[in-house]
Amino acid sequence: MSKENSRAIIAIIVTLLIATGLVLAGSQGGHHVSDIPMYGVCVVIAFIIQLVAFIPAYLYRTEKFYDLTGSITYITVLVTALALSPNADTRSYLLFGFTAIWAVRLGMFLVLRIRTVEKDRRFREIKKSFFRFLLA
Repeated sequence: MSKENSRAIIAIIVTLLIATGLVLAGSQGGHHVSDIPMYGVCVVIAFIIQLVAFIPAYLYRTEKFYDLTGSITYITVLVTALALSPNADTRSYLLFGFTAIWAVRLGMFLVLRIRTVEKDRRFREIKKSFFRFLLA
């Protein structure tokens, strides 16, 4: 294994440990679903969606999944949080609605833009080497 790959693996492990710490800290005092913090459930769902989308994007070296996946993740986490919330009120539904509208609108705009332009300059360096970008 090259030195670059070893450093990248260490960086990934450290990132996952920090994310785990943030999930544990963010879950303090929150609602639980079957003894599992609702905040943690939402974070795990977001990680899974992003990981599933990352695999084909990395293999095909394309950013076309990126913006659509962001909107799908946002809406999925919103629906999960609202569905698992033990005391959703009118304010919860309004926040859900406005945030969902924003996520759909932004996702549609970005997806249409990438279909028109074909390339997103933000990803030029990442596509060359994911591991090199991760360590930069």
